[in-house]
Amino acid sequence: MNTTIANEAIEATANANGAEHTTMFGIAVPENAAVTVKEAWTAPIITNAYNSILTLIVDHDEWLNGVHRTANEELYLLLQRCYHLYKVMSSDKELNKKLKAAIEKHDLERNLGIDMKSHSMTNIIKVVFGADRRRASSYSTALRVADAEKVEVKDLPNFLREAGGVEEVRRKQANCGAPKVDKVAEAIRHTSTVTLSVISEDAISSTLDGGAIGKPIVLLATQDVNATLKINAVVQTEGVANAVLTAIYNANHKAWADKGKQQEAVSEADELAAMIEAAANSVQVDEAA
Repeated sequence: MNTTIANEAIEATANANGAEHTTMFGIAVPENAAVTVKEAWTAPIITNAYNSILTLIVDHDEWLNGVHRTANEELYLLLQRCYHLYKVMSSDKELNKKLKAAIEKHDLERNLGIDMKSHSMTNIIKVVFGADRRRASSYSTALRVADAEKVEVKDLPNFLREAGGVEEVRRKQANCGAPKVDKVAEAIRHTSTVTLSVISEDAISSTLDGGAIGKPIVLLATQDVNATLKINAVVQTEGVANAVLTAIYNANHKAWADKGKQQEAVSEADELAAMIEAAANSVQVDEAA
């Protein structure tokens, strides 16, 4: 049996009860029934900016304190309404003034410490979700990415779903859309061609797996006089080796990048010089002929 729950029915129930906004309620369905939720975005009509924000705050508190506090779908719907408020502020001067005044009034009443000079998206998030800086930054960044990509209000939940969630959208923006760097692989690539010393000691080799050639291990050493190193321990745990390689990458990646640019510049210069020389030789041949 396929039971479809349409938003129109939910709205009809809310209207019949004279409710200003719809709250979550239980729906009994037959056991093993397939339930499909029909999504249909209807932009709320803003007649009172202060009350519109207050309604959002109430619904946020219900989501945060209720059984849906871990449900991303409910979060996406709240963010959708915040996104709608921002879109309204961006397109209607009169409502822009009213919404800014409403945000400022909520801020003063709840002592949120909102900087009204901050981005409007951030201020909307703070007034609805609270003034937690990390959360406000994460949610605001995700919505600003959606705005930059011209995502329509009705499509926002699906945009967040397909992106893997709010945090994934934020992370993509923080990384400027670049693919995530495999620090361990990069560190191995840059260090594998460097040999500072070769050690062949029975006390060390007897602890190693002879078949694990090429596998990174960590030697714990203590510096002694005259820059002599005393090997204190051998660590073959992959996680420890990866942590050390990551630290090596973090300490050296800028220098590696600069070196790569220099080599590229030299290569281009050599290529240009070779082309000029070939052209000159070509001219000399023509003149001799």
